[in-house]
Amino acid sequence: MSLMQVLSEIRMNTHGWQSPDGTTAVMLPHGGRILALYSPESEENLEPGAHHQASFVTEGALRMFAASRTIHFTLRKTISEARNPLRHLIWDPDLGLAYAGYTLRTALNLNEPLPSPPVFAGIWNLLQLPPGGQMIFATHSRATTIPYMGSISPRDLDISNHAIRYKMSAVGENKLGIQAPYLTGRGAYLYGDADRSSLVIRNFWVNPSASYVDVPFGSSPDSACAAQACSIHSSLGSFSELEYHAPAFETLPGQSQCVDESQLWAFRGPQPAVLEAARILVSAQLR
Repeated sequence: MSLMQVLSEIRMNTHGWQSPDGTTAVMLPHGGRILALYSPESEENLEPGAHHQASFVTEGALRMFAASRTIHFTLRKTISEARNPLRHLIWDPDLGLAYAGYTLRTALNLNEPLPSPPVFAGIWNLLQLPPGGQMIFATHSRATTIPYMGSISPRDLDISNHAIRYKMSAVGENKLGIQAPYLTGRGAYLYGDADRSSLVIRNFWVNPSASYVDVPFGSSPDSACAAQACSIHSSLGSFSELEYHAPAFETLPGQSQCVDESQLWAFRGPQPAVLEAARILVSAQLR
């Protein structure tokens, strides 16, 4: 029985999407949250009428805690194809490496009345992933991380000249951030074992000249980060999150829209093939 059939049995409404290359996604119709992603080789079956592009619109109001303002917004998310970035390089069926991916375009429009005085707002996207893996961010130079919550052991954090590697297996609720000037725009999550490993990569845009708004509670705006890694092993559950922020914009008349686009590339297969994909797309230092 396919995932969509199981969800139908428990009366959870879902939306099916399939790219031209055969990548399959199962999504919630409200907000477009992706529940599962499958490679073209997967046996997961979509219901008839799955589309090559899917759009979801959400309207609402959000109270901004730090600024003590309320913004009214329309959020549109569009899912479309992201072709395999390795298709011209190492792609060989004999490697046993499966690929699935998509492009996410997010448009945030602020509706009247705009907050007065103006505030900065921005788009925040995250991926929730299985626990116990390793988060990797490619960097231009040796970075300094910003603590958000918890206490991350130095044993779990490896910072080199061109990468941050964070082993996400400790008990508790822990989160760190990385500021925009360090980031290349590639964040990845690696998990599994020698026989079957998985690599999930988010390719996103970073602008060090722009403003970013997400800071640790009570911190200075100077500590705002463009990407974060969150590890949860507590009563909340067990999972990891790869998060990134689009550059913020000021809520002025005529400047009330923000558009962000990113790609997700996911690979699964024998560990040597998955690590080779990670070395090409994320960091050549990975071993």
